[in-house]
Amino acid sequence: MTAQAQATTLTAGTYTVPTTVVQDHAGQATTTPSTAAQYFGKQATVTVKKGQYHIALPVTTSAQKLLQSVTVDQKPATLAAGNLTFTVPQAQATLPVTFNVAVPGTGAMTTQAWLQFSWDQAATTTADSSAAQSSSTTKQAVKSAATTKPTAATKTSQTTKATKATKTVTPAVKAAKTSTTATQGWTYRVLQANGKSVSAANKFYTHMAVIHRVGDHYQVQLAVKYAKNSGMMQNGFKPLTTNGEAAQNVVYGTSGNYYTVSYTFNVPTLATLNHRIKGTVHVVVPTVGIKQTFTVQFQFRHHGNVTAGTQAAAGTPTATTSAAHHAATGQRLPQTNDQSAIGATLLGLLGLIGGGLFWKRGN
Repeated sequence: MTAQAQATTLTAGTYTVPTTVVQDHAGQATTTPSTAAQYFGKQATVTVKKGQYHIALPVTTSAQKLLQSVTVDQKPATLAAGNLTFTVPQAQATLPVTFNVAVPGTGAMTTQAWLQFSWDQAATTTADSSAAQSSSTTKQAVKSAATTKPTAATKTSQTTKATKATKTVTPAVKAAKTSTTATQGWTYRVLQANGKSVSAANKFYTHMAVIHRVGDHYQVQLAVKYAKNSGMMQNGFKPLTTNGEAAQNVVYGTSGNYYTVSYTFNVPTLATLNHRIKGTVHVVVPTVGIKQTFTVQFQFRHHGNVTAGTQAAAGTPTATTSAAHHAATGQRLPQTNDQSAIGATLLGLLGLIGGGLFWKRGN
């Protein structure tokens, strides 16, 4: 359903106005609530003064941790004291809102949604004398002017069915003529799909690869860690492919206030890691309505037998020991509640709500 915005006028005073976040479709507001609507208040406080409408819409703590910046009607809005605040010159039924967010496996992205106001249900909390005298007349005018005309549109279910990761145990195979130094001390960073700059996902990987010789190939284990209050569910990060093969030994776990994910991929020789390895991950962030597959590239470096790499000499891990290992390493990844700079990165992700992704799979 699309809604055609119409303006109305309120006299000076303070009002509460029913408000919701709705999906964007081809640059127009719909009447279908965005999945992000649950993270915003259902009542906006509107203060009318000197012809300006100062609007404050409550935002949940989890959404605030993700939001980097927000624009309403193409003008910067403010996030402070648990509210999204902005000022507009008139009371319109809908206003375009742009969010900026970043999550594991993605780069900075921007998308659009709409704020939809039910001005005909505006309730006065305080008003000047002239406003009080014309209360009934004003409400009638508001009700008439704010009427919306809906048209049909498709409603898309945002429900994501959580599936339990299969724990695959890889039998231990004794290494033959393999130097432990060769498999230890491998680090990596995560690049964007174009390979030209660091991905926002880089902040969530542990950067230390755990490598084991398994038969005639090498098994490389990667790990991801993200805060439980980041807006993602435990299975919100799903590795799909790495080096052209499906992710193996995927294990979900927890470590204090964090969710953890570890998974493996195979390479025929360690020399393969001297080249960039392409991977794909699927990210679901209900907070901002994100459900998308992204492409990244892994760039590996070998530092020899370094201290952090000694953990690779413990033998071929099973799925269970892999999760336990990463919970015990104490390698903290910068998260929203660790560094303000990372918080800004996550907030760059909220722009994905409308689905206008810039770094999609294959880009």
